[in-house]
Amino acid sequence: MTKEEHERARATMKARAYPRNSHLYRWLRENHRMVGEAFKATGAGWDGLLAVVLDAGVVGRQGAPPNKWSVRKVWLRVCADIAAEVADQGATKSAKPPSDRSRQKGDWQPPITTKDTSVGRRVSPPTAAPVPAQQGDEHLSERVRAQLAAVDEQFAYLDRHIIRPKQRT
Repeated sequence: MTKEEHERARATMKARAYPRNSHLYRWLRENHRMVGEAFKATGAGWDGLLAVVLDAGVVGRQGAPPNKWSVRKVWLRVCADIAAEVADQGATKSAKPPSDRSRQKGDWQPPITTKDTSVGRRVSPPTAAPVPAQQGDEHLSERVRAQLAAVDEQFAYLDRHIIRPKQRT
C-alpha cells in the first residue's frame, strides 16, 4: 500500500469513526484537548463553546444547529468516554501478567496443607451444659431467670434433635 493510499484509508476511517454519534460528538472528541484548555484558560461558559462550534459549522445528528444545552450534554459525555478509556488503558497496563509455571524452579511444589475432614459434612459445635445456679443469682430479675430457662430448653432441644440425631434401626 502506498503512502497516498494509506493516508486516504486513514481519512476514510477517521470520517467513519464513532458512526452512531453525531457530528458534534466527533468534533468535540477530536478537539477535546483544545476545548478543555480553552475552558481552563478563559473560563468561558457554554455560550462561548457554542459560538466556537457554530463557527466551525458543526451540526447535530439531525442536521440542526446545536444549542448550548446539547453542547453541554455532549461535552460531558465525551469527557466521560475519554476518562473511561484512559482508566481502561491504565488498568490493562498495570495488570500483572499471570505467572508462567514453566519459569518455576524444577523442584517447586505447592505448599502442603492439611486435609479438612469437615468438608461435605454438617458439623455442629457441642453445646454447653446448663449453667448451674451460683451464689449471687439472687440479684437476677424474674425476666432474666425466665430467659436463662428458655435458653436451657433450646440447648436441650438441639441436643436431642440436631446434634445427636437418633440412630435408625
